[in-house]
Amino acid sequence: MQEAKKGLFSDCRPPESDAQALFGTWELASAEIEYQDSGERNPMYSAPAVGFLLFNSDFYMLTVVEVRLARTTAPKLSPPPPGAHGMAYAGRWRLAGEELYIAVDAASLEGWTGSVQRRSVRVECGRLFLHSDWCQSPLHGNRIVRAWLVWQRFTAT
Repeated sequence: MQEAKKGLFSDCRPPESDAQALFGTWELASAEIEYQDSGERNPMYSAPAVGFLLFNSDFYMLTVVEVRLARTTAPKLSPPPPGAHGMAYAGRWRLAGEELYIAVDAASLEGWTGSVQRRSVRVECGRLFLHSDWCQSPLHGNRIVRAWLVWQRFTAT
């Protein structure tokens, strides 16, 4: 089997540059949370999620994830925690080796606007693999977690 790799990325054909391999629209294929204390991995969201990630050639990105919760007519006693229904953020991005850095301009999650989010990145055969740094998560009982995301190239039909 011939291995078509150029630098960090493999898209079954070498891109002109590593950054170019990210350009375009991606659809969320899977999202998991890994717990540092146990190594256990669970689905990131409590219900199926639909998400899109766009990397433009002007090095601006945008992502939005919506959790498809069952609709209910029961009254809500308290608001859900931030991020329970999904998330969105946008900002300038740059690639440095196997690391993706995003300077966040706007975000649905408190504390993200003005931050720099770092992700480990790999592209292979039309799939984008990202994982975050370890961080304390209020959505997961304040445990130390990291996210593992898989995106696939999106083609509108």
